This record gives sequence, C-alpha cells and structure tokens, in this order.
Amino acid sequence: TLKTRIINEEYETISNPLESIQKSVGMVVTAIAAVGIAILGLLLFLWTKNRKQEVGILLAVGKSKADIIGQLLAENFVVAALAFTASYFLTGLIADKVCAILAGRTGVDADTINVGVTIGQTVSVCGIGLLVIGLCVAIASYTVIRLKPKDILTKID
Repeated sequence: TLKTRIINEEYETISNPLESIQKSVGMVVTAIAAVGIAILGLLLFLWTKNRKQEVGILLAVGKSKADIIGQLLAENFVVAALAFTASYFLTGLIADKVCAILAGRTGVDADTINVGVTIGQTVSVCGIGLLVIGLCVAIASYTVIRLKPKDILTKID
C-alpha cells in the first residue's frame, strides 16, 4: 500500500502572515477610498463654487441646467480618464515592488508569485470612480444650479 502524508507546515508559515497582510491592506484601501471620496467632494464643491459666475451667465443666456451639469461632468470625466489610464500602468510597476517587499519578508521567492491587475478589476474600479465623480459633481453643482441666474449674478463679490 502507498501511504501519503501531507506536510503543510511551510504553507501555514507562509499563509498566516499573508492573510494578516491581506486584511490590513483591505482596511487601508477602504480608508483611503473614504478619504479620497471626501477630498474629491470637497474639491468639486470648491471648484463649482468658484465657477458660480460662469454658471450664472450660462443660465442667463439660456443654457439649460442639464447642459451645464453635462459640461461639468464631461470636464471631470476627461480628467478621470487620464488619471485611470496613468494608474493602470503605474499599478503594474508598484505591484511588482510591493510583491518583492512582501515576498522578502515572508521568505518566499518573488518570482514564483504572479501579481497583476485584470481588465475586470480595472473596469470595476473605473466604473466606481466614474459613479463617485458623477455623484460628487451632482451634489456640488446643486448648490449653484438651484439658484436663479439673477440671484447668482447679484451675489457675486
């Protein structure tokens, strides 16, 4: 008869620190995302507030509120597209470096670990990012869009 014995001491040695790191990274990513959304919202609020005169003039000459919000969204989506493109390429470089550091700490050969970002992950992150940008622009533009052109133009400093 053939008897086999599973030795998983090495697996346990490697998996416990990696699971701990995975939990830590998950918490850090969540915190960074929350702070990023808050900062994006504040920046868009200030950006929209500074463009109050422009919005008032556009409303006064007959532009619809939907057209103005569409313009604000388009401007932000162009910047987002550039940022997403840059982040896609930078992610590969950073992931390789982080993998090498983590592998060095756990004693694993970094060449045996495959690190990468799939197209599905990229599309989901970009979709969530565009959704967040859309919500932030809508909320930030509401403070200006809700006013009438006369009110906006008379309140200009």
